[in-house]
Amino acid sequence: MARHGPGGDGGGHTPFRRVGIVGCGLMGGSLALAARSVADVERIVVTDRDREVRRAAARRGLGEVVTEPQAVAAGADVVFIAVPLEEIPKVAASVWPVMQPSAVLTDIGSVKSKVMAEVEVLAGRSPETGPVFIGGHPMAGSEREGLDGADGTVFQGSAYVLTPPASAPTEAFNRLASFVRLLGARVIAVDAATHDRLVGIVSHLPQVVASALMTFAADTARADPGLLAMAGGGFRDVTRVAASSPELWTGILRENREAVLDAVEGFAGVLGALRTALGAGDWAAVRQALGAGRDARALLPGKAVDAPLIDLVIPVHDRPGSLAAVTTALGAVGINIEDVSMRHAEDSPRGALVVAVAGDDTAERARLALAARGFASHLETR
Repeated sequence: MARHGPGGDGGGHTPFRRVGIVGCGLMGGSLALAARSVADVERIVVTDRDREVRRAAARRGLGEVVTEPQAVAAGADVVFIAVPLEEIPKVAASVWPVMQPSAVLTDIGSVKSKVMAEVEVLAGRSPETGPVFIGGHPMAGSEREGLDGADGTVFQGSAYVLTPPASAPTEAFNRLASFVRLLGARVIAVDAATHDRLVGIVSHLPQVVASALMTFAADTARADPGLLAMAGGGFRDVTRVAASSPELWTGILRENREAVLDAVEGFAGVLGALRTALGAGDWAAVRQALGAGRDARALLPGKAVDAPLIDLVIPVHDRPGSLAAVTTALGAVGINIEDVSMRHAEDSPRGALVVAVAGDDTAERARLALAARGFASHLETR
């Protein structure tokens, strides 16, 4: 299977030939641009509730532009809902009746628990019809707003989180994960609650800190007008996302309020300890705090390099829930999933879930993570 996205070394063939996107803002537009570069995508259909945005989408050549979400979804193999968080359930309900059971419906919302719960209710009303819903959140983007900021390369090298429900079939998850990898992203699977807690720290807290720091600096600059002129690269890097949309981020913080509050309180504790050390002139403690930050920074994933694929073979009952339990166990420890398949056993309710990861070290970490959750597994080299 190809492991490269647009602009990579591999190309690869898509599991989705007909792609639909509802919402042509920054991320929806970026998805459409990225999908144009994926081999064998035959049709991209997009819409936006704003007529001017639809016109701009047509000018940029995002795909076939239509006026209604239902026209996007009819005949699509996959539909991405790229609208504000509070609108996702409504859009899902509008496209659900026209999508085939073989199709995949996903979203790109940055908070997952509420969306997953509401769509699960929707799916429960028609369990035999409608698409497979799998939550998604690309950990990519920029502080720019709207279609003007769309960039088809934004997914390359970034994490793309999937939150499969217990009912998600292995085949549907694997198709969506394969497509995401063709965009150039790394697939991580976690449950919705874990996702919301973790993004509260790595995504939502940075927005709060950047906005607060920029406001503090601007307030100080009223008395010291030269302050902002002295701002260098470090200050600009830390405050870059303060330029993001207040409307968008108010909605995100409202939806993930508890997780963000926990993150703010935890960060305040770390900052408070450093303040105490500074106040006491405890330079050993200051140095220790700075060193801890430097060492922690080195833990961030670097540029991906090709490594041999190793299969983890996990005996499981061939039933709904097995996929979500295994993939979210791996995602919880930050392991990227390269491929997933199911080996079925004849005349038996048990089979084997086969999860591919890159490299021997990652495979061993994955085996240990699964063992901690009660899953036996063995490794096979491709």
